[in-house]
Amino acid sequence: MKKTLQTCIIMGILLFSAFTVLMPSSSALKLQGNIKLEVGKISNERVSPNVGRLEIPLRIGYKISGLGAGIAYFANNDAKVQIDISNIPEWASVQVTPAKVAMAISETDYRYANATMVVTVNENAPALSSANIEVTLTADEIKGLGATVQKVTYGPERILFKPSYIPIIGYTIDNTLKEIAPGETADFDITLENLGNGKTEVILEITSDLPDGWIASVPSVVMLDSKTFEGEPTKDITLTVQPPYNFGYHNDEQVVRVKLAARYFADDGSLSVKEYPLEVTVKSRGFSTPGFEIAFVFIAMSLILLMSKKYKKQK
Repeated sequence: MKKTLQTCIIMGILLFSAFTVLMPSSSALKLQGNIKLEVGKISNERVSPNVGRLEIPLRIGYKISGLGAGIAYFANNDAKVQIDISNIPEWASVQVTPAKVAMAISETDYRYANATMVVTVNENAPALSSANIEVTLTADEIKGLGATVQKVTYGPERILFKPSYIPIIGYTIDNTLKEIAPGETADFDITLENLGNGKTEVILEITSDLPDGWIASVPSVVMLDSKTFEGEPTKDITLTVQPPYNFGYHNDEQVVRVKLAARYFADDGSLSVKEYPLEVTVKSRGFSTPGFEIAFVFIAMSLILLMSKKYKKQK
């Protein structure tokens, strides 16, 4: 009796196996694949142009459901999920590693696999503007004994990030050395250019400890638009230097130093500031007679009148 029972069980298993193998695909169980995506927390959603990289952890889950999911047999097959990225701004680059993940098949709990998305941006990324990257997950169809899990797609799910601000300015100057006569002023024409990715405020400060009689002036604040927002990134300013003008012969020379500090125009103190040095030299050569100019004019006019009268008498 015992041997007969064992024989029946073995025959039943063989018949069931043969039945499931030979069963037409149209008669196989149609099961549902289920995908979920968990985006890991990141310390800072901002990414610095050219030098920074934003790493975003991705956790992908998969399980099956449907009538007969608990008895479906898939041997050693795994669920394979493709990770696709779309809606990438032209100034950004995105890589996902690995691009395809695999996990065991379960109908009771989600099984998980991990991936990492890395975002980088270039210097054309508009500062502090929000951008969305879309993530789409696709699980391939899975065939088992008497059951098929249909292909399924999840998403797209949007992931937010922001390019950080980079303070970069350039400047050109007509000359860094000028020689003038006493009483004159040396004007240095400077063109400032915003090379960064956001509207920039440039703060200018004369840092030289000038001797008595020397005067230097420059605009204290200059606002520069950003080319990434289709603004005007350049502006012309003038650095004016006036040497002493006291009486006597002058052979003076002075180096004037200016500090340019570039920062975001709406900085709340959390963004970086970059400083740039500028240096010019002024030479003052010649004789000056301050206060005597009017006297010289009267003397000259008096001499002209005297000579005119003398000429008339002689005539």
